[in-house]
Amino acid sequence: MMSNYVLFENDGEIPVNAFKLLGASSKRGDTSKIGFYGTGLKYAIVLMLREGIPFTVYSGLSEIKISKRATSFLDQKIDVMTVNNEKTSITLDAGIDWEPWFAVREIYSNTIDEGGSTKVGATPEAMAGKTRIYVDYSHEKLKDIFDNWNDYFTTSRTVLEKMAHGNILPKLPSNPYYTVFRKGIRAYSNKSHSLYDYDLDLLEINESRVAKYSWQTEERASKLLAKAGLDTIKAFMHLGSHTTTREYVEWQSSFWEYTGAMFSKDWLTAIDGRKLVPYDNAGRYDLSEATLVLPDKLLKRLKECFGRAVHVVGEDDEPYTIAEDVDMGKINASMDLLQSAGLTFNRSLVHVADFSDNSILGTVDKGKVILSTRLLGDMSNQLDETLLEEVTHMKTGHGDCTRSMQDYLFRTIVYMIKKGRTIA
Repeated sequence: MMSNYVLFENDGEIPVNAFKLLGASSKRGDTSKIGFYGTGLKYAIVLMLREGIPFTVYSGLSEIKISKRATSFLDQKIDVMTVNNEKTSITLDAGIDWEPWFAVREIYSNTIDEGGSTKVGATPEAMAGKTRIYVDYSHEKLKDIFDNWNDYFTTSRTVLEKMAHGNILPKLPSNPYYTVFRKGIRAYSNKSHSLYDYDLDLLEINESRVAKYSWQTEERASKLLAKAGLDTIKAFMHLGSHTTTREYVEWQSSFWEYTGAMFSKDWLTAIDGRKLVPYDNAGRYDLSEATLVLPDKLLKRLKECFGRAVHVVGEDDEPYTIAEDVDMGKINASMDLLQSAGLTFNRSLVHVADFSDNSILGTVDKGKVILSTRLLGDMSNQLDETLLEEVTHMKTGHGDCTRSMQDYLFRTIVYMIKKGRTIA
Protein backbone atom coordinates (compact mmCIF):
# COMPACT_ATOMS: atom_id res chain seq x y z
CA MET A 1 0.00 0.00 0.00
CA MET A 2 1.18 3.53 -0.74
CA SER A 3 2.80 5.58 2.06
CA ASN A 4 1.50 9.00 1.00
CA TYR A 5 -0.69 9.22 4.09
CA VAL A 6 -0.51 11.31 7.22
CA LEU A 7 -1.25 9.40 10.40
CA PHE A 8 -3.29 10.93 13.24
CA GLU A 9 -2.94 8.67 16.26
CA ASN A 10 -4.45 8.71 19.77
CA ASP A 11 -4.29 6.34 22.72
CA GLY A 12 -7.45 4.32 23.24
CA GLU A 13 -9.87 2.78 20.79
CA ILE A 14 -12.56 5.09 19.47
CA PRO A 15 -16.11 3.72 19.77
CA VAL A 16 -17.93 3.21 16.50
CA ASN A 17 -20.77 5.47 17.71
CA ALA A 18 -18.38 8.44 17.54
CA PHE A 19 -19.00 8.31 13.78
CA LYS A 20 -22.76 7.81 14.02
CA LEU A 21 -24.14 10.11 16.72
CA LEU A 22 -24.28 13.69 15.47
CA GLY A 23 -23.76 16.12 18.35
CA ALA A 24 -22.28 13.59 20.76
CA SER A 25 -19.13 14.99 22.45
CA SER A 26 -17.10 14.10 25.53
CA LYS A 27 -15.44 17.57 25.54
CA ARG A 28 -18.38 19.89 26.15
CA GLY A 29 -17.70 22.04 29.19
CA ASP A 30 -13.94 21.39 29.11
CA THR A 31 -12.42 24.78 28.16
CA SER A 32 -8.98 23.22 27.71
CA LYS A 33 -10.22 21.38 24.62
CA ILE A 34 -10.45 22.73 21.10
CA GLY A 35 -13.68 21.02 20.08
CA PHE A 36 -17.02 20.73 21.83
CA TYR A 37 -19.87 20.69 19.27
CA GLY A 38 -19.73 16.97 18.58
CA THR A 39 -20.10 17.45 14.84
CA GLY A 40 -16.57 18.08 13.63
CA LEU A 41 -15.35 14.52 13.14
CA LYS A 42 -18.55 13.50 11.36
CA TYR A 43 -18.41 16.53 9.06
CA ALA A 44 -14.73 15.82 8.35
CA ILE A 45 -15.50 12.24 7.31
CA VAL A 46 -18.47 13.34 5.20
CA LEU A 47 -16.37 16.01 3.49
CA MET A 48 -13.68 13.48 2.55
CA LEU A 49 -16.32 11.15 1.18
CA ARG A 50 -17.88 13.99 -0.80
CA GLU A 51 -14.53 15.20 -2.22
CA GLY A 52 -13.17 11.72 -2.91
CA ILE A 53 -10.23 12.08 -0.51
CA PRO A 54 -8.90 8.61 0.47
CA PHE A 55 -8.79 7.87 4.21
CA THR A 56 -8.76 4.87 6.54
CA VAL A 57 -9.90 4.58 10.17
CA TYR A 58 -8.75 1.97 12.71
CA SER A 59 -10.07 1.45 16.21
CA GLY A 60 -7.52 -0.89 17.72
CA LEU A 61 -7.08 -3.85 15.39
CA SER A 62 -10.43 -3.28 13.69
CA GLU A 63 -10.96 -1.09 10.67
CA ILE A 64 -14.07 1.07 10.84
CA LYS A 65 -15.32 0.89 7.30
CA ILE A 66 -16.94 4.16 6.24
CA SER A 67 -18.63 4.62 2.90
CA LYS A 68 -21.80 6.07 1.35
CA ARG A 69 -25.08 4.70 0.09
CA ALA A 70 -27.81 6.20 -2.06
CA THR A 71 -31.26 6.50 -0.50
CA SER A 72 -34.53 8.29 -1.18
CA PHE A 73 -35.87 11.37 0.57
CA LEU A 74 -39.30 12.50 -0.69
CA ASP A 75 -38.74 12.60 -4.45
CA GLN A 76 -34.96 13.04 -4.25
CA LYS A 77 -32.02 10.68 -4.35
CA ILE A 78 -29.45 11.51 -1.66
CA ASP A 79 -26.28 9.89 -0.36
CA VAL A 80 -25.91 9.02 3.31
CA MET A 81 -22.84 7.90 5.23
CA THR A 82 -22.54 4.26 6.22
CA VAL A 83 -20.45 2.91 9.09
CA ASN A 84 -19.49 -0.76 8.92
CA ASN A 85 -22.11 -1.09 6.17
CA GLU A 86 -24.89 0.28 8.42
CA LYS A 87 -26.74 3.33 7.13
CA THR A 88 -26.61 6.45 9.33
CA SER A 89 -28.83 9.56 9.25
CA ILE A 90 -25.86 11.73 8.22
CA THR A 91 -26.09 12.84 4.60
CA LEU A 92 -23.17 13.82 2.40
CA ASP A 93 -24.52 17.36 2.40
CA ALA A 94 -23.60 17.80 6.07
CA GLY A 95 -21.12 20.65 6.44
CA ILE A 96 -21.83 21.64 2.84
CA ASP A 97 -20.09 25.02 3.26
CA TRP A 98 -16.91 23.51 4.71
CA GLU A 99 -13.60 23.94 2.91
CA PRO A 100 -11.51 20.79 2.29
CA TRP A 101 -8.82 21.78 4.79
CA PHE A 102 -11.48 21.79 7.55
CA ALA A 103 -11.40 17.98 7.46
CA VAL A 104 -7.70 17.89 8.37
CA ARG A 105 -8.30 20.63 10.95
CA GLU A 106 -10.96 18.55 12.72
CA ILE A 107 -8.97 15.35 12.82
CA TYR A 108 -5.82 17.18 13.92
CA SER A 109 -7.76 19.10 16.59
CA ASN A 110 -9.06 15.83 18.01
CA THR A 111 -5.51 14.48 18.03
CA ILE A 112 -4.31 17.54 20.00
CA ASP A 113 -7.24 17.29 22.43
CA GLU A 114 -6.43 13.65 23.11
CA GLY A 115 -2.67 14.19 23.44
CA GLY A 116 -1.95 12.20 20.31
CA SER A 117 0.65 12.44 17.57
CA THR A 118 0.97 12.76 13.80
CA LYS A 119 3.29 11.22 11.25
CA VAL A 120 3.64 12.13 7.57
CA GLY A 121 4.52 9.43 5.07
CA ALA A 122 2.78 6.54 6.82
CA THR A 123 1.29 3.32 5.47
CA PRO A 124 -2.11 2.42 6.97
CA GLU A 125 -2.01 -0.38 9.54
CA ALA A 126 -3.92 -1.17 12.72
CA MET A 127 -2.47 -1.24 16.26
CA ALA A 128 -4.09 -2.55 19.43
CA GLY A 129 -5.03 0.14 21.95
CA LYS A 130 -4.76 2.95 19.42
CA THR A 131 -7.13 5.03 17.31
CA ARG A 132 -5.55 5.68 13.93
CA ILE A 133 -6.89 7.84 11.13
CA TYR A 134 -4.93 7.98 7.88
CA VAL A 135 -5.57 10.72 5.31
CA ASP A 136 -4.07 10.88 1.82
CA TYR A 137 -2.07 14.13 1.90
CA SER A 138 -1.26 13.92 -1.84
CA HIS A 139 -4.86 14.64 -2.83
CA GLU A 140 -5.12 17.90 -4.78
CA LYS A 141 -7.77 19.34 -2.44
CA LEU A 142 -5.35 19.04 0.51
CA LYS A 143 -2.17 20.18 -1.23
CA ASP A 144 -2.15 23.72 0.18
CA ILE A 145 -2.65 22.73 3.79
CA PHE A 146 0.20 20.23 3.77
CA ASP A 147 2.49 22.47 1.71
CA ASN A 148 1.80 25.42 4.05
CA TRP A 149 1.09 23.70 7.35
CA ASN A 150 2.18 26.66 9.50
CA ASP A 151 -0.37 28.91 7.79
CA TYR A 152 -3.07 26.77 9.39
CA PHE A 153 -1.58 25.57 12.69
CA THR A 154 0.80 27.19 15.17
CA THR A 155 2.08 24.18 17.10
CA SER A 156 5.56 24.31 15.53
CA ARG A 157 5.82 28.10 15.08
CA THR A 158 8.01 30.62 16.89
CA VAL A 159 6.24 32.70 19.55
CA LEU A 160 7.16 36.38 20.01
CA GLU A 161 5.00 37.03 23.06
CA LYS A 162 3.50 34.32 25.23
CA MET A 163 0.69 35.68 27.41
CA ALA A 164 -2.08 34.51 29.73
CA HIS A 165 -4.77 34.53 27.03
CA GLY A 166 -2.83 33.87 23.87
CA ASN A 167 0.33 34.44 21.86
CA ILE A 168 1.68 36.95 19.34
CA LEU A 169 3.50 35.28 16.44
CA PRO A 170 5.83 36.64 13.74
CA LYS A 171 4.37 36.73 10.24
CA LEU A 172 5.21 34.02 7.75
CA PRO A 173 6.60 35.17 4.37
CA SER A 174 3.91 33.11 2.63
CA ASN A 175 0.99 34.88 4.31
CA PRO A 176 0.95 38.69 4.78
CA TYR A 177 -2.76 38.77 5.64
CA TYR A 178 -4.42 39.27 9.01
CA THR A 179 -4.73 35.76 10.46
CA VAL A 180 -6.09 34.77 13.85
CA PHE A 181 -5.80 31.35 15.45
CA ARG A 182 -7.74 29.83 18.32
CA LYS A 183 -5.74 27.45 20.48
CA GLY A 184 -3.33 26.84 17.62
CA ILE A 185 -5.96 26.35 14.89
CA ARG A 186 -6.67 29.00 12.24
CA ALA A 187 -10.07 30.53 12.92
CA TYR A 188 -10.14 33.79 10.96
CA SER A 189 -8.45 35.58 8.07
CA ASN A 190 -9.14 38.64 5.93
CA LYS A 191 -7.35 40.59 3.21
CA SER A 192 -5.95 43.34 5.44
CA HIS A 193 -2.25 43.00 6.06
CA SER A 194 -1.04 42.56 9.61
CA LEU A 195 2.28 42.96 11.34
CA TYR A 196 1.73 39.88 13.50
CA ASP A 197 -0.39 36.74 13.71
CA TYR A 198 -2.44 36.20 16.87
CA ASP A 199 -3.23 32.94 18.63
CA LEU A 200 -6.13 33.48 21.04
CA ASP A 201 -7.39 31.19 23.78
CA LEU A 202 -10.64 33.10 24.29
CA LEU A 203 -12.40 33.43 20.95
CA GLU A 204 -15.99 32.45 20.29
CA ILE A 205 -16.38 30.11 17.32
CA ASN A 206 -19.36 28.74 15.44
CA GLU A 207 -20.04 25.14 14.51
CA SER A 208 -17.70 25.45 11.52
CA ARG A 209 -14.98 26.28 14.07
CA VAL A 210 -14.36 29.76 12.63
CA ALA A 211 -14.63 33.03 14.53
CA LYS A 212 -18.24 33.89 15.28
CA TYR A 213 -17.58 37.66 15.29
CA SER A 214 -14.89 39.41 13.25
CA TRP A 215 -14.82 42.36 15.70
CA GLN A 216 -13.94 39.96 18.49
CA THR A 217 -10.75 38.90 16.70
CA GLU A 218 -9.59 42.54 16.71
CA GLU A 219 -10.68 43.17 20.28
CA ARG A 220 -8.74 40.22 21.65
CA ALA A 221 -5.75 40.55 19.36
CA SER A 222 -5.40 44.23 20.33
CA LYS A 223 -5.49 43.28 24.01
CA LEU A 224 -2.48 41.02 23.40
CA LEU A 225 -0.62 43.81 21.60
CA ALA A 226 -1.52 46.23 24.42
CA LYS A 227 0.32 43.93 26.85
CA ALA A 228 3.30 43.29 24.56
CA GLY A 229 6.98 43.90 25.29
CA LEU A 230 9.21 46.71 24.09
CA ASP A 231 10.60 45.19 20.88
CA THR A 232 7.14 44.13 19.68
CA ILE A 233 5.74 47.60 20.38
CA LYS A 234 8.64 49.38 18.65
CA ALA A 235 8.17 47.27 15.51
CA PHE A 236 4.50 48.24 15.51
CA MET A 237 5.32 51.93 15.91
CA HIS A 238 7.87 51.76 13.10
CA LEU A 239 5.02 51.01 10.67
CA GLY A 240 3.95 54.63 11.01
CA SER A 241 6.76 55.68 8.68
CA HIS A 242 5.62 53.36 5.87
CA THR A 243 3.52 54.55 2.94
CA THR A 244 1.44 51.35 3.19
CA THR A 245 0.62 51.79 6.87
CA ARG A 246 -3.15 51.95 6.37
CA GLU A 247 -3.12 48.44 4.85
CA TYR A 248 -2.26 46.96 8.25
CA VAL A 249 -5.14 45.99 10.52
CA GLU A 250 -3.19 47.12 13.60
CA TRP A 251 -3.16 50.66 12.16
CA GLN A 252 -6.90 50.82 11.61
CA SER A 253 -8.82 52.54 14.41
CA SER A 254 -11.33 49.67 14.55
CA PHE A 255 -8.54 47.40 15.84
CA TRP A 256 -8.36 49.49 19.03
CA GLU A 257 -12.10 50.13 19.41
CA TYR A 258 -12.71 47.64 22.23
CA THR A 259 -9.22 47.28 23.69
CA GLY A 260 -9.79 48.96 27.04
CA ALA A 261 -7.13 50.87 28.92
CA MET A 262 -4.76 48.13 30.09
CA PHE A 263 -1.36 48.68 28.48
CA SER A 264 2.08 47.50 29.53
CA LYS A 265 4.46 50.19 30.74
CA ASP A 266 6.69 49.31 27.81
CA TRP A 267 4.38 51.54 25.76
CA LEU A 268 5.57 54.56 27.76
CA THR A 269 9.17 53.49 27.22
CA ALA A 270 8.58 53.17 23.47
CA ILE A 271 6.83 56.56 23.28
CA ASP A 272 9.93 58.05 24.95
CA GLY A 273 8.42 61.46 25.68
CA ARG A 274 7.37 62.15 22.09
CA LYS A 275 4.14 64.01 21.33
CA LEU A 276 1.50 61.72 19.87
CA VAL A 277 -0.09 62.69 16.56
CA PRO A 278 -3.41 61.17 15.36
CA TYR A 279 -2.80 59.22 12.17
CA ASP A 280 -6.00 60.34 10.42
CA ASN A 281 -4.98 64.01 10.71
CA ALA A 282 -1.21 63.68 10.51
CA GLY A 283 -1.14 65.91 7.43
CA ARG A 284 -1.91 68.93 9.61
CA TYR A 285 1.26 68.64 11.65
CA ASP A 286 4.92 69.35 11.12
CA LEU A 287 6.27 65.91 11.98
CA SER A 288 9.72 65.53 13.49
CA GLU A 289 11.72 63.24 15.74
CA ALA A 290 9.80 64.77 18.65
CA THR A 291 6.47 63.45 17.36
CA LEU A 292 5.03 59.95 16.99
CA VAL A 293 2.11 59.15 14.68
CA LEU A 294 -0.31 56.50 16.00
CA PRO A 295 -3.87 55.38 15.15
CA ASP A 296 -6.51 57.79 16.50
CA LYS A 297 -8.35 55.24 18.64
CA LEU A 298 -5.08 53.95 20.08
CA LEU A 299 -4.21 57.47 21.22
CA LYS A 300 -7.49 57.61 23.10
CA ARG A 301 -6.79 54.28 24.80
CA LEU A 302 -3.24 55.30 25.76
CA LYS A 303 -4.58 58.53 27.20
CA GLU A 304 -7.15 56.59 29.23
CA CYS A 305 -4.41 54.34 30.57
CA PHE A 306 -1.54 56.74 31.23
CA GLY A 307 -3.28 60.11 31.62
CA ARG A 308 -0.94 63.09 31.52
CA ALA A 309 2.09 60.84 31.20
CA VAL A 310 1.38 60.93 27.45
CA HIS A 311 0.77 64.10 25.47
CA VAL A 312 -1.50 64.09 22.43
CA VAL A 313 -1.11 67.14 20.21
CA GLY A 314 -4.05 69.50 20.49
CA GLU A 315 -5.02 68.21 23.94
CA ASP A 316 -4.08 69.26 27.50
CA ASP A 317 -3.23 72.85 26.45
CA GLU A 318 -4.98 75.73 24.77
CA PRO A 319 -4.25 74.83 21.15
CA TYR A 320 -3.24 78.36 20.11
CA THR A 321 -3.13 82.04 21.06
CA ILE A 322 -3.95 84.66 18.44
CA ALA A 323 -0.79 86.69 17.78
CA GLU A 324 -0.94 90.47 18.17
CA ASP A 325 0.80 93.14 16.05
CA VAL A 326 1.78 90.71 13.30
CA ASP A 327 3.18 91.97 10.02
CA MET A 328 0.63 90.53 7.59
CA GLY A 329 2.70 91.31 4.50
CA LYS A 330 3.57 87.71 3.66
CA ILE A 331 0.06 86.49 4.51
CA ASN A 332 -1.51 89.15 2.29
CA ALA A 333 0.82 88.24 -0.57
CA SER A 334 -0.13 84.59 -0.24
CA MET A 335 -3.84 85.46 -0.16
CA ASP A 336 -3.37 87.62 -3.24
CA LEU A 337 -1.77 84.66 -5.03
CA LEU A 338 -4.65 82.31 -4.27
CA GLN A 339 -7.33 84.85 -5.08
CA SER A 340 -5.63 85.81 -8.34
CA ALA A 341 -6.01 82.16 -9.31
CA GLY A 342 -9.76 82.39 -8.66
CA LEU A 343 -9.98 80.88 -5.16
CA THR A 344 -12.52 83.07 -3.37
CA PHE A 345 -12.67 83.36 0.41
CA ASN A 346 -13.21 85.98 3.12
CA ARG A 347 -9.75 87.36 3.96
CA SER A 348 -10.96 88.56 7.37
CA LEU A 349 -11.34 84.90 8.41
CA VAL A 350 -7.57 84.30 8.14
CA HIS A 351 -5.66 84.76 11.42
CA VAL A 352 -2.15 84.15 12.71
CA ALA A 353 -1.47 82.43 16.05
CA ASP A 354 1.15 80.86 18.26
CA PHE A 355 0.31 77.15 18.60
CA SER A 356 1.05 75.37 21.87
CA ASP A 357 2.17 72.44 19.72
CA ASN A 358 5.04 73.77 17.64
CA SER A 359 4.52 71.08 15.02
CA ILE A 360 1.14 72.47 13.89
CA LEU A 361 1.33 74.85 10.92
CA GLY A 362 -2.36 75.50 10.43
CA THR A 363 -5.90 74.49 11.27
CA VAL A 364 -9.54 75.48 10.78
CA ASP A 365 -11.38 76.38 13.98
CA LYS A 366 -14.94 77.69 14.23
CA GLY A 367 -15.00 78.65 10.57
CA LYS A 368 -11.69 80.51 10.68
CA VAL A 369 -8.30 79.70 9.18
CA ILE A 370 -5.57 79.81 11.84
CA LEU A 371 -1.98 79.91 10.55
CA SER A 372 1.14 79.45 12.66
CA THR A 373 3.50 82.38 13.18
CA ARG A 374 6.22 79.97 12.08
CA LEU A 375 4.94 80.45 8.52
CA LEU A 376 6.19 84.02 8.72
CA GLY A 377 9.65 82.89 9.75
CA ASP A 378 11.55 79.61 9.45
CA MET A 379 8.67 77.80 7.70
CA SER A 380 7.76 80.59 5.26
CA ASN A 381 8.49 78.32 2.30
CA GLN A 382 5.32 76.38 3.24
CA LEU A 383 3.02 79.39 3.61
CA ASP A 384 1.25 79.18 0.24
CA GLU A 385 0.67 75.43 0.52
CA THR A 386 -0.60 75.64 4.10
CA LEU A 387 -2.94 78.53 3.35
CA LEU A 388 -4.33 76.67 0.30
CA GLU A 389 -4.90 73.54 2.39
CA GLU A 390 -6.64 75.31 5.26
CA VAL A 391 -8.78 77.53 3.02
CA THR A 392 -9.84 74.36 1.19
CA HIS A 393 -10.79 72.74 4.52
CA MET A 394 -12.76 75.86 5.46
CA LYS A 395 -14.62 76.09 2.14
CA THR A 396 -15.42 72.38 1.67
CA GLY A 397 -15.48 70.90 5.15
CA HIS A 398 -13.42 67.96 3.86
CA GLY A 399 -10.94 66.50 6.35
CA ASP A 400 -7.33 65.43 5.95
CA CYS A 401 -6.64 61.98 4.50
CA THR A 402 -10.17 61.72 3.06
CA ARG A 403 -11.18 60.70 -0.42
CA SER A 404 -13.42 63.76 -0.74
CA MET A 405 -10.47 66.10 -0.02
CA GLN A 406 -8.32 64.23 -2.51
CA ASP A 407 -11.02 64.38 -5.19
CA TYR A 408 -11.50 68.12 -4.67
CA LEU A 409 -7.79 68.82 -5.04
CA PHE A 410 -7.51 66.64 -8.13
CA ARG A 411 -10.45 68.43 -9.74
CA THR A 412 -8.87 71.77 -8.86
CA ILE A 413 -5.52 70.84 -10.41
CA VAL A 414 -7.15 69.56 -13.60
CA TYR A 415 -9.28 72.71 -13.88
CA MET A 416 -6.20 74.90 -13.39
CA ILE A 417 -4.38 73.04 -16.16
CA LYS A 418 -7.31 73.51 -18.52
CA LYS A 419 -7.97 77.13 -17.65
CA GLY A 420 -4.43 78.35 -17.05
CA ARG A 421 -4.09 78.94 -13.27
CA THR A 422 -7.82 79.54 -12.74
CA ILE A 423 -9.24 77.61 -9.78
CA ALA A 424 -12.86 76.55 -9.87
